[in-house]
Amino acid sequence: MLSHRLRALAALVPVLALGGLLVASPSLAAQSLRITSPVSGTTVAGVFDVTGTADGDATAEIAVALAPQTFGDCGAAVLERDAVVDASGGFAASIPSAAVADGVYCVIVTLGDGRLSTAVGDVTVRNASDLDESLEGPQLPTESLDDETVSTDAALAPIADAQLLAPLVVGAAATLALIVLVLALLQRRRSE
Repeated sequence: MLSHRLRALAALVPVLALGGLLVASPSLAAQSLRITSPVSGTTVAGVFDVTGTADGDATAEIAVALAPQTFGDCGAAVLERDAVVDASGGFAASIPSAAVADGVYCVIVTLGDGRLSTAVGDVTVRNASDLDESLEGPQLPTESLDDETVSTDAALAPIADAQLLAPLVVGAAATLALIVLVLALLQRRRSE
C-alpha cells in the first residue's frame, strides 16, 4: 500500500514532465523582446520610428502595431507595420502618426506568430503639434457671439473658490451635530 505522501508525489510526476518538455521545446526557446523607442510618456507627431531589440532569432518576422489605450488597457490594433530586422536582432519600423487620430496609444511589438510580444503604453499621438506650439502663452477665452444665455461658468463664479467653501460646509455640519447632541443630552436629563 502506498502512503499518502507517495501518492501525492506520483500525481506531480506528469505535471513536472510536461513542464520540462515545454521548457526544453525549441519553439519556446528563451528570447527577449524590448522596445527602446518610443518610451512611455512620449509625445510623437509625423513619421516616428519604433526601435528595439529581439535577442535570439534574427530571422523572425516582427510586426509593430498601434492600439488605442483606454484606462491603462491596450485595445485592438488600428495600424500595423512590418519591422526591418538586422543581423544582430535590432529592429526598426516607421509609423506615420497621421494614419491614426490624436490620442493615447500602446505600441505593440510581436515576434513571429504572436509567440512573443511586448508593449509600451502612454504614447501620445498629437498630429497638430506645430499648431499647439504656436498657441503657447496666455490665451483669451472665446465665446460665441450668437449665444446670449448665461454660461454655467458665469453662474458658478461666486462659488469658484471651493477651498474656502469645503471647510465652511464641514464646520457648519459639525456645529449642527454638536447642537443636536447637546439638545438630546438635555432632553434625556429632563426625562429622568
